[in-house]
Amino acid sequence: MQLTKKELALIAKAEKSMGRAKVYRVVLLFILVAGFASMFYGFLSPDYFAYLAFTIVMFALLLPQLDGPPYAQLVELLSRVRASAEHQEIDPLVAVLAKKP
Repeated sequence: MQLTKKELALIAKAEKSMGRAKVYRVVLLFILVAGFASMFYGFLSPDYFAYLAFTIVMFALLLPQLDGPPYAQLVELLSRVRASAEHQEIDPLVAVLAKKP
């Protein structure tokens, strides 16, 4: 199956979004550790740390949806790719070579 330029752009945007999300998650983890350390040493109250931790977790979970392409578009593209892959004929030469003796 050949993908259109629009579909290739969608895939590239999703890959870029996931790469950016990984970097953001590492930064958020460092913020969470710094918040925990400041709570441990008394600079931050446990209530504020709980609010901070909840906000960081929600942001980390929602980050791919906020920045990347809509999930429905990716599922639609994958469904089309799977449907075309199921209907492709196996090349006779490949079938012969794939047989176990």
